[in-house]
Amino acid sequence: MADDSSKRLTGFIGLGRMGRGMALNLCRKGWPLLVHDIDPRPVQELVAAGARAAAGLAELAREADVVITMLPHSATVMEVIAGPGGVLAHARPGTLVMDMSTVAPEVTDSMAAAAARREIAFVDAPVGRLASHADRGESLFMVGAAERDFAAVRPLLEAMGTTLHHCGPTGTGTRTKLVNNYLAIVSCHLNAEALTLAQKFGLSLEKTLEVIHGTTATNGQLKIAWPTKVLRGDTEPGFTIDLAHKDLTLIVEAANAVRMPVPAAAAAREAYSLARARLGRQGLLRDGGCLVRTGRRRAAATGAVMERSVPAWQDQVFDLLKQGQVRQVAYVPDAGHAHLIRRVHADAAFRGVVLTTEEEGIALACGAWLGGERAVLLMQSSGVGNCINMLSLVENGRFPFLALVTMRGEWAEFNPWQVPMAKAVRPCLEAMGVRVLCAERAEDVAATVQAGIDAAFGAGESVAVLLAQRLVGRKEWEGAR
Repeated sequence: MADDSSKRLTGFIGLGRMGRGMALNLCRKGWPLLVHDIDPRPVQELVAAGARAAAGLAELAREADVVITMLPHSATVMEVIAGPGGVLAHARPGTLVMDMSTVAPEVTDSMAAAAARREIAFVDAPVGRLASHADRGESLFMVGAAERDFAAVRPLLEAMGTTLHHCGPTGTGTRTKLVNNYLAIVSCHLNAEALTLAQKFGLSLEKTLEVIHGTTATNGQLKIAWPTKVLRGDTEPGFTIDLAHKDLTLIVEAANAVRMPVPAAAAAREAYSLARARLGRQGLLRDGGCLVRTGRRRAAATGAVMERSVPAWQDQVFDLLKQGQVRQVAYVPDAGHAHLIRRVHADAAFRGVVLTTEEEGIALACGAWLGGERAVLLMQSSGVGNCINMLSLVENGRFPFLALVTMRGEWAEFNPWQVPMAKAVRPCLEAMGVRVLCAERAEDVAATVQAGIDAAFGAGESVAVLLAQRLVGRKEWEGAR
């Protein structure tokens, strides 16, 4: 433990469910702390514990010797640390920045490089264990850092946790965290399905667990976390569905970057997509309890949608949107756009906005244009009918507009209600002044989407690119036949 004379002024940004407990432990152990969060409530709690509230990022970065960030998403971390008004823009040379968030590896690498250019040290130290451990000062840290920087942050980490792992140079902490979370989150998924199956079989839960724990089938989640939470009916939040889904997306994207197939992660992510749809994007994970409840409502549905190999045209569409300076992507979740949506959320250059209904995306696209940004609306054909009235905004306001529409009900569709809307898509859009372009074959997609981008943002037209069902295929769910 560091003595008081060696405790440097530390800035702490991000006082959410994990960060608040970690920062409180620093206060309790005598660290001089400067804090900042967009929510004033945890800031007030930290001030009451002895911290000082910063007026903003600039003040915190200028004054602190060490800056800690504990934030929920890659894009937020990039903005706070490396954005125009972020930490690196105001910190002094010699400052040390330690990001404890779970982010994409390329984000960590990018921030480390940006920090080095300003003679600022960078450490990645994502957190293991639960928020309750953070409250008690019992967190585990996976640290990526140069030896000198690890030695510098070690007293801070020891004040917040009990277990430190120096995984290697910068970037190794983040990558270790993804491997760890892969196993932890997928284990929750497997446990939920297995216990739901046991229930469907009418088995004794106690006897089933006794058997499992006596074989190699057991796992840390089932043996340690579940007995103290979900199996006791504990509804206190442990993690959110949205963050679990985010972590699985990071895992799949990071694996894709190194050409490593992870079909189990892809399947688990779709299980969490189903739970998120049923319980809300901020539904509580509660160590897998939500998946058990979802499984009870729809047995075996948690593994129903499996990720297939991704056709090249889907990555081409992403690249064209990025090259076309599209920055906002609005969507109602759709399997045909799933890969594009995942890539959008994994790239800090984009902002993905999930909608409750498609017409919201038209208003968002018009607002984005007024704010100096380009947007695209992703939807499937059955959503076009929701947009008819709102398309008058595009026509009367003469806004450029681009939509990518995956077609359903054209052929081999098991949902017969999709068929009438599929037939009506083109005439409905054209009646509202929207120019319709169609891509029937994979080799036509890139050229067609590029034509749509040029017509919308070059000529100011309203354009919809229809992606034929032969491209996206039919939806395959267990029990659909």
